[in-house]
Amino acid sequence: MRLMAFLLLFSPAGDGWSVDAWYGGEWESVGDPWSMRLMQVQVSILYIKSVYWKLTGSRWREGTAAWFPPNCTQFRRFKLPYG
Repeated sequence: MRLMAFLLLFSPAGDGWSVDAWYGGEWESVGDPWSMRLMQVQVSILYIKSVYWKLTGSRWREGTAAWFPPNCTQFRRFKLPYG
């Protein structure tokens, strides 16, 4: 999130998504798309890393990894309904 906010500083987001552009009727961005491409590359790297970590983990291949988050009692605020 911090990296995306940092890259958003350099993007032309204010040209296309600001209130001024909305009032003016211009919704298209006219700047260079390099910051948007950097954001897309960052998200794709995140997806590739998570796929790699899941494929190398034994719990994901066994199918038991989805059981652990709802059944972890250390972080539970209230009991989840069964079923």
